[in-house]
Amino acid sequence: KISLVVLLGVFAFTGLTQATTYYIATNGSDSNSCATAQNINTPKRSIGSGAGCLKSGDTLYIRAGIYNESLEGNIPAGTSWSSPVTLKAYPNETVILRPNGTQRVMQFQDGQQYIVIDGLILDGANVAVNVVKITYNSSPSAAANHIRIKNSELKNSPFSQAVSISEGSNYNELIGNKVYNIGPDHTD
Repeated sequence: KISLVVLLGVFAFTGLTQATTYYIATNGSDSNSCATAQNINTPKRSIGSGAGCLKSGDTLYIRAGIYNESLEGNIPAGTSWSSPVTLKAYPNETVILRPNGTQRVMQFQDGQQYIVIDGLILDGANVAVNVVKITYNSSPSAAANHIRIKNSELKNSPFSQAVSISEGSNYNELIGNKVYNIGPDHTD
C-alpha cells in the first residue's frame, strides 16, 4: 500500500506545471526568446509575440505604453479559473492597446477559454466595429467562453456595443471596468 501511495504521489507531482511570468515593454525586442522574456530587463516588444509564449497558468505583464496592435484569436487558452492565461498591466503603469485599421481591439474565438485581461485600456478609436468580441468561427458550440475582463477601460467603440458576445459564448465576466464613449454619436 505504501508503494502505491508513493507512486501516485509521484504521478500527481509530475503532472503539476509551474506558472511562468513573461514581460512586454515598448523598449523590448521580439527577437528575445520566451526564456529571455521571463526577465523584466529583457522583455519582448509586442503583446502578440509575448502571447505566443503563454500556456495555462502563465501571466504576461505589460509595461507602460501605447501598443498599436490587435489581439484577435491569438491568446492561448487556460484550463480553468485556477489556471487561466492572464494579460495584465504591470502594477501602477498605464497600458493602452490602440490598434489602427482593424475590426476590433480584441477578439476571442473558437477554443479560447479561461483568459483574464486585467488593468488594460482597450481603445477602439481607430477600429471599424467594436472594442471586444467574444464569438466563434465554425459554430456556436465551439464559441470562446470563460473570458474575464476586469479593472480595465473599454472606450471609443464605433458601434453601440463596446463588447459583443455571440451565441454560445458563455460564462464570460466583465468586472470593475469603465466603459465610455460608445456608439456613433459619442464625443471625446
